[in-house]
Amino acid sequence: MKRSTSRSQSATPPPREESSSGSVISIQMPATEQWTKSLESSWQELQKNNKTNYELSEQAQKLIDHLIKKCHDQAKYCEDFQTECSQLPEVSTQLKTMTTLADDLKGKLVQLDRDIDDYCKDYEQMEFEAWKRTQDQTLQQYMLDKKDDFLVKEHTLQQKYDMHVKDLTAKRIELYEANFKAEIDDYRHRRENQVSSLYGERPRMDRVTQRLDNVTLDADDTHVLDDFLGDDDTNNKPLIKPTARNESEDEDDEDAPHDLVQADEDYISS
Repeated sequence: MKRSTSRSQSATPPPREESSSGSVISIQMPATEQWTKSLESSWQELQKNNKTNYELSEQAQKLIDHLIKKCHDQAKYCEDFQTECSQLPEVSTQLKTMTTLADDLKGKLVQLDRDIDDYCKDYEQMEFEAWKRTQDQTLQQYMLDKKDDFLVKEHTLQQKYDMHVKDLTAKRIELYEANFKAEIDDYRHRRENQVSSLYGERPRMDRVTQRLDNVTLDADDTHVLDDFLGDDDTNNKPLIKPTARNESEDEDDEDAPHDLVQADEDYISS
């Protein structure tokens, strides 16, 4: 920076010296004037190039400064790397120690995980047993409550059943009594009809017996009996006179319908 400034200062031409008298002598010298213009143009170009070179030198100086900084950083990195390389054995030892510690920690973590699993299983088992006991107690209480309800319902249903059976029994008794009465009435009517029919046949039998008793048969008048009975085959049969035993049997036969009717009336009245 300082060197470039000194170069620019040294490159600058010295100012023109004026005459001591303060007046400029005008000399008409065409060649000199052309040469002067040429010098002036060269000087301006030189000034321009100098300025450009100055700017370029400034940029170059910045790049150089940046490069120097990078070099310093690289040197520092190299020193740090060298220091790290010198510490590699110690780092390797530390890594081995850390690996050993990591393995031990991993084993402890695995064992801890197993212990946690066992504890969780035991805890879950305890929780399950407690829940099971609670559910059993709840179920027992529920069953007791339901049992009481069932007993009440059973008692109510038993009462209803007993009342239903009682009503049904009463209805069946009424039905049986009605059927029995109907059968008795029917039986009475049928027996009465039979008795009345028996009573209706008895006078006819008495009349027939009386007519037979009044008939006196002779040896020559057998045709009269045949005409009366309407049977021609009785001619060959001997005549049998009624005896006292036969008369008593006839009387018993006549009293039989009366005894049968009396027995039926006694059975019905009982």
